Formats: sequence, C-alpha cells, structure tokens
Amino acid sequence: MPHLASNTRITALLLCWLCFTAASALADSPTSNATHVVALRSEIATLADNLRTHHPRPFAHIPEADFDALARRLIDRVDAQTTQRDMLWAFSELIASIGCAHTTLPYFNQEDALIPPPARFPAHVALVDERLYVVDPLGNGAGLARGDEITAINGVPAPSLVAEALRHVPADGNNPHYRRGMFQFFATSYLTYALQFPARYTVKVAGKPAPIPLEPLDAFEHRPI
Repeated sequence: MPHLASNTRITALLLCWLCFTAASALADSPTSNATHVVALRSEIATLADNLRTHHPRPFAHIPEADFDALARRLIDRVDAQTTQRDMLWAFSELIASIGCAHTTLPYFNQEDALIPPPARFPAHVALVDERLYVVDPLGNGAGLARGDEITAINGVPAPSLVAEALRHVPADGNNPHYRRGMFQFFATSYLTYALQFPARYTVKVAGKPAPIPLEPLDAFEHRPI
C-alpha cells in the first residue's frame, strides 16, 4: 500500500491519540452509568467514521460492508461492564482491520501496562508457522522448557488464539511480517487479552499427555517500544 501523504499520516496519528485519550479517561473497572455507556459506544462510532473519512484508502484491505459490520459488533459489545482495557482492545481491532501500518495506536504499550503481573500469560513464546513455541518459561521452568510447542491454552487451540490476537495487531497491507513481529514482542500481552484475563492458565504441550497448570508471575519487566 502506498505511504500516506504527510498531512494524512498526521491526521491518522492524531485520531488514534484521541482514541487513546478517550479510553484513558475510563477507569479500568465497570461503570453503571447508562449515559457513559452511550458515550463509549459513540467513541467507537466516531473512530469508525473518522477512519472512513480521513484515511485515503480505508477499504483497500477490507470490504466496506465487513468494516461496518465489525464496527457495529464492537459498539453492541459495550455495556456496563466495559473497562478501559476493553475499549483499547476494541479500538485496536477496528484500526487494525484497515491494514495500514501508519494508522495505529502507539504499539501495544498502553494495553500492556494494564496487565498486572499475576494476570499476564506467564511465558514468552514465539510464533512459527501459526504455532506457539516456548522461548522462555519465565517462572514455569518446572513444567515448560524452551522449544516446547504449546498446542492449547485453557482448552483453546493455539491457532484460534493466534488468529484472535492478530485481528488486533496493525498490518502493513498484505505483508504479514510487520504484524507477526509486533505479536512476537507483545505475545504475553496479546494472549492475555485474547483469553480475556483468565484467573489461571493451563497449557497443553505437544508430546505431553496431561495439561500443565502455570504459576502466575510475581513481577514482569515492562519493555515498551
């Protein structure tokens, strides 16, 4: 996809910053204010409208009807239980859907910062041919080893989790490398969000008959880009 003109690129970045600011104003806890729920739904609708209006080719990589349907699903999903991390997760999916590496939230740093260490997926993994391999078991060396293939997490097949995560990762048109590289760096974050912050993690490893429960992390070094 051709690079955006400078003024359009700036518009896209400002748009995403406004979305980040709107999400940041929401505490990471449910709200019972019906008016506020309407306002949050309006934020997603506004993002969709601005992507449509200000991006020079918003439908180069997604049909317009599919984009509209996605926006509607994300809007309908907002309710009294919606949190800041839910809004950022919704923003990331809508923005990533247009397949433009210039139009993004600032990496995944702000979503990552909302993950307490005990809630984070507690192992570093690498994505190879749609498969997840352990790179560093972190605090779970008793059950995992470098090179183990994780085939499922909490009963969800690894390819399904990867597909869900990649829908939220910015893309550079049809080039998969940018998207995969971003996933690799923030894999512990994307998997946490894709699994909706479970209380515990259990993995199935290729060649091992029984699922392996993982110990939560006491600390995690945040490494922002």
